[in-house]
Amino acid sequence: MLIHLRKTLFAGIVVLVPLVVTFKVMQILFRFTDGILGNALSKLLEVRIPGLGLLLFVVLIYLSGLATRTFFGKNFLRWTDILIERIPVVRTIYSGVKQLLGPFGEDGRKTFGKPVLVEYPAPGTHTYGFLVKEQVDRMGDAEMVNVFIPSNHLHLGVVVLARRDALIELDMTFEEMIKLMASCGVAGPDIRMTAKL
Repeated sequence: MLIHLRKTLFAGIVVLVPLVVTFKVMQILFRFTDGILGNALSKLLEVRIPGLGLLLFVVLIYLSGLATRTFFGKNFLRWTDILIERIPVVRTIYSGVKQLLGPFGEDGRKTFGKPVLVEYPAPGTHTYGFLVKEQVDRMGDAEMVNVFIPSNHLHLGVVVLARRDALIELDMTFEEMIKLMASCGVAGPDIRMTAKL
């Protein structure tokens, strides 16, 4: 009876905690984003519409992303980066946040390359990684390529020189690989190996 009660309570915790945490995080984000622009809009419109600040915030994010895809937007961002890099304390915060989010942007997908399995750190043990350099280097008779193995911070990790013929290409997207790694292997797709490269 006690074992059944403990297992049932634990199962309930496993189900409810992610829901409660997700709800609280979304509630905090809603209040924060709606509060920033919502207060300004309510003064301007002289009426408070819940959620309007959040909607405007999402539109602002979308327009910012859209601007980065244009010639003028890219130049504006480059100019902004140069300007921010000249301000001592702001530079540190800005570059840190930019590096943290870098792997999740479009450039991160290009940088990380194909998801692969590499025999590392010991024979018979495979580690998830990204093929970051398609160009082949030679080491004796073996063709060698660079594979990036992220740590739990995703933007940090090690680069190993691996035999190209020992790599196993995975049939998974960049997003699926990041989800798998960020969840310590718990979440993510079933592993679908295509073939050795």
